[in-house]
Amino acid sequence: MNESKMSEEFHDWLDKCPVNWIRDQVDADWVKYCFATPEKKEKHIVDLKGVVIYEDEWDDTRIIIQRNGCEDDLEFTREDIVETTEESE
Repeated sequence: MNESKMSEEFHDWLDKCPVNWIRDQVDADWVKYCFATPEKKEKHIVDLKGVVIYEDEWDDTRIIIQRNGCEDDLEFTREDIVETTEESE
């Protein structure tokens, strides 16, 4: 493959592009990229309640969602805590 004439900034942007794309045609003076047209999907926002994380487990706890065979972490911080209680062992 020939070295690109596009800037490094362009390639950084392309690497982060959230849309699927292909480099379609290359000419001496231009390059044609094609981007997939994302389909609109109905999105449901779920507010999870009742998840318990003990203090001594906080740093080693991950909440994972699996969709279509792919896993993603659900991010959370201490700001998400809604109640703290003490429990006897």
